[in-house]
Amino acid sequence: MALDKVIAAVLAKENLEPAVKSSLQNNIENALRLELGGQRVYVNKNKRIEPAEVKSAFNGRNVGEIQQRFGISRSRIYEILNDDRL
Repeated sequence: MALDKVIAAVLAKENLEPAVKSSLQNNIENALRLELGGQRVYVNKNKRIEPAEVKSAFNGRNVGEIQQRFGISRSRIYEILNDDRL
């Protein structure tokens, strides 16, 4: 789906005057184009996962459970567990 259609779909759910929706849509599109224009952008389909959440959920034997719960790979789990910065 194109960027303008995504923004329009989100704004359509809001109870705003048509002129306000149109203005917001234009402002958001222009800001995104200015910031990201010409770049390849990856948008994760899942919400951001807090490493602290993964670390606290890990008990040493529940990698499969964590994979399902957070929707991340086994290697990503171990990457989080082994990175002291996260």
